[in-house]
This record gives sequence, structure tokens and C-alpha cells, in this order.
Amino acid sequence: MPARTISAFCADVADTQWSRVTPIDQASPWLRASQRQISELAQLADNWDSYGSPPLQPAAIEHASEALDCLSTLQLPSPQIFPVPGGGIQLEFEKDRRELQIEFLPDGSIEYLKIASNGEMLEGSIPLSKGELRCLAYWLQGKLEDFPF
Repeated sequence: MPARTISAFCADVADTQWSRVTPIDQASPWLRASQRQISELAQLADNWDSYGSPPLQPAAIEHASEALDCLSTLQLPSPQIFPVPGGGIQLEFEKDRRELQIEFLPDGSIEYLKIASNGEMLEGSIPLSKGELRCLAYWLQGKLEDFPF
């Protein structure tokens, strides 16, 4: 059976390139707080974790910020945001005993981990696209119960 992408299960979600910028004065408090936290984390220096990690890399910062802008329009809880050793950023969302972790790697790639309410886990990688991110968010919200594990 050929591999299917997340978008194959979210045909109703537009998979367009990033096409909007939210002026900061129109951004939700959720988005403003998250973007502020990323800006603070972007100031981390070399060896911020005392294990030799480099500072957050520009591709990780940019992609995490774009993803937050995309996801902020959905009914999601505010994410927890963490620096990742090696120069990446991780967003963690939790809702109704489901957990979604999205990691933006220094090279610009994106990986995720979904943890279902029964403890079942699925990890994978996605391209930077609104459709793929929104599919993960819909799963977190319980709108995609049939999304395969």
C-alpha cells in the first residue's frame, strides 16, 4: 500500500503556501504571547544548555513563527514552547487527553509526535504547509477520529 500524507486525510483543507501576515495589533493574545516567547528564545547564546548546543537557527525560528500564525486561528490551547538541542524549537499542545508535539528542526524540516488519549503514539514528518499543520490540529481537537495510527 503506498504511503499517504496527512493531507490525503484532510482533503477539505487548503494546502496553500503561507499567504497572510497578521499585524501584531490584530493578533490574538495567544499568538502575541507565543511570538514573544520565541523572540526571547531566539536570544539564547551558544551552549545555552551547557551541552554545546548552538542558538536557535533561523529556519526553525521562521517556520515555528509561521506555524503559530497559521494555528492561532483555530480553537487550540496556547502551546508550551521549548528550545531543542541542536538549534530547533518545539511546540507542545494538549487538549482532551491528547498531546501534539511539533518540532521545527534547524534545517527547516518539521517532525511531529501525536499521543492519543489511550497512550498510543505516532510520529512522522511533514512539509511546511497550512494543510498539514491544520490536519494535525484537527486531530488534536478530535475532529479527525479516523486519522490512521
